[in-house]
Amino acid sequence: MGLHETLIVETEAAFTILGLLLVFLPMFLTVLARAESSDTTMYGSHVLVIALAWSVPVLIVLAGLDATFGLFAIWGHEEAAKPTAFLLLLLTWLVALLAVVAVKIRAT
Repeated sequence: MGLHETLIVETEAAFTILGLLLVFLPMFLTVLARAESSDTTMYGSHVLVIALAWSVPVLIVLAGLDATFGLFAIWGHEEAAKPTAFLLLLLTWLVALLAVVAVKIRAT
């Protein structure tokens, strides 16, 4: 597989992760709303709940940035290929971590 085909696959993966994060967002916003409506939170400290809720939009921005770099690389800006690969690797593990946190929150 050549560089162009690899970039297409990496960019598709970034868009897929972006879609996945958009599915996560309502769940984390619900947790945030519940935490704000109660004096004591069953999900941990209020700061932790806010940080978790903001983690999804931050990852959405990173996925959008990754997709943008990927499109630039596909369109001939080869210097954007390395940031695309790095962001995809980073996003893969951050989304996996987010999934673990989501299951842990859901289980409590």
